[in-house]
Amino acid sequence: MWKLIYSLLPVLFLNFNVKKSSKGMQIFRYIVGFIYTFIVFYFINMDKSFSAIIANLKFIALFQILFGAIEAASNKENKSSKLSFLVYFVVFLISIFYSSMPYSYGGAKNLASMVGAKESESQSPKINTENIIIVPPETAYYQMQTLIGSLPNPSLYKIGEISLTKTDKGAYYVATIEIEGAIKALLNRELPGVAYVSAEKVEDAKLINVSFKHGDSLLFNNNIYRKLRDYAPNSVLLNANIELDDNLNPYFVGSYGHYKYGRAGIVADGVLLYEVKTGEVKNYKKEETPKWVDQIYTSDMAEKYNNYFGRLQKGFINSIIGQKGVHIPTAWGSGIDLKGFEIESKQVVPVVGSNGEFYFFTDHTNTSGTSTTMTGYTLTNTRTGEMIYYKTPGLLNGQGAMNAVDKLLGADKANWTTTQPILYNIFNVDTWIVPVINKTDGSFVKLGLVTAQSKFSILSDSKVDLLEQFKKALADGRINQGTDVKVDNAAKLKESEISGKILRINQITENGQSVFYIKLDNEKDKIFMINKNVNAEVVLAKEGDTINIKYINMEGQKIQSITGFNINFIQ
Repeated sequence: MWKLIYSLLPVLFLNFNVKKSSKGMQIFRYIVGFIYTFIVFYFINMDKSFSAIIANLKFIALFQILFGAIEAASNKENKSSKLSFLVYFVVFLISIFYSSMPYSYGGAKNLASMVGAKESESQSPKINTENIIIVPPETAYYQMQTLIGSLPNPSLYKIGEISLTKTDKGAYYVATIEIEGAIKALLNRELPGVAYVSAEKVEDAKLINVSFKHGDSLLFNNNIYRKLRDYAPNSVLLNANIELDDNLNPYFVGSYGHYKYGRAGIVADGVLLYEVKTGEVKNYKKEETPKWVDQIYTSDMAEKYNNYFGRLQKGFINSIIGQKGVHIPTAWGSGIDLKGFEIESKQVVPVVGSNGEFYFFTDHTNTSGTSTTMTGYTLTNTRTGEMIYYKTPGLLNGQGAMNAVDKLLGADKANWTTTQPILYNIFNVDTWIVPVINKTDGSFVKLGLVTAQSKFSILSDSKVDLLEQFKKALADGRINQGTDVKVDNAAKLKESEISGKILRINQITENGQSVFYIKLDNEKDKIFMINKNVNAEVVLAKEGDTINIKYINMEGQKIQSITGFNINFIQ
């Protein structure tokens, strides 16, 4: 197919009035056509579909009109015929009309309709607190950079684009180790590995040592997009981001699809999986895609869908003039520029939902650039493309949450900054989780929490301590959610007591603090968590001991926080 396009498309650049065009000029025209075709379909890597050909006809028609005029001006006896000019002008208009669909016929609202967003007045389901993303991508980048020094010839490499992937072992940021610079990429056609680090807790990054010959920074036929293009030449090739399967094996996942209206309204059709360890590529239709694959619908698609839904429900003109019912994704950023830092999207954020599935989150606000309140927020399923818009008029938006945490930083704002706010339904309260990072290198500093309704805000060194403070504030009634928001009340948050024999006890370290997880023989549906600071006796506890504990009973939560602890035989 591509050989046919490279040889035949340049023919359209020729002067079809052969008798009135010199041989040299025809050769020149064909060379121009070949160069144009090569740039568009090789360097730009456009799909080689009938749709792409029609979209490119406007440039070919414009070339014919301009060159026809030049030839006519240089040779008065060789005037371009009015019929040829008319034909090319009509072709130009048809291509413009097709390329700008559905805007060209006033059907922009069709783009909003194709998203099929469902609107909800209720909150999204309560999140499992274990799946809260607390590590921002800037911190992941900082941690991954430490791996570069361990590689042979570290000056060759950089961290590639960072994306989030969900596995049975948790959510991780993942990135390929890429070549830094085009000259180095010409001389080196192999990449040394893949870096990954937890998004749910602060820990060191790890390296998967595997050599592979296709990547984003590699050139020509070693470029990963060019490699995947061979397997879907006629489809629109979307992202090619790195993901990990449930066994932490790395794959490039290249989604592909088609346009519903001209060259707009992208729809996903399937994925191409490039197994990094073997270089093997497999093509899966959307409904056949392996369950571990997170992104069939990419971040770029989620951005477009959110803008279609928010801006175009009442048409394109209304989105510019009047703006009735228009709402847009909130603009926010950390305000720091880390050299070499690349991320999938700065508008939508990947999150793990309450059902364990993967979503893109973004909040919506009005068109004012200074607004700090939401009209609502969306969760877009990354495998099905299903979008739900949760209406939350008047609640604090992401930028407002960052501002609230900024106030808690005080003088430390000179060195620290907030980043990537994510809204969660925690204990049935719409709550912003806002990481705080170092402005110099992006390293993790603290974690902020802001309730979207009451703007109650706290700051802590760790997720464990942050959630403990939040639970106590809820139990004490210090968070006023208003009459329109249903929230777990003090009765549901009362302190409970239980005695039992320790079935299992495990100690882990989270942000430098010793945390113990306990399973009792008579309460197998709950896991009890205790910080050593609650009672130092916990370090003496072992399996088989009988203990008395007090805990804040959070309905629907598997992990319960211990507020009082005693081993029976210790007085």
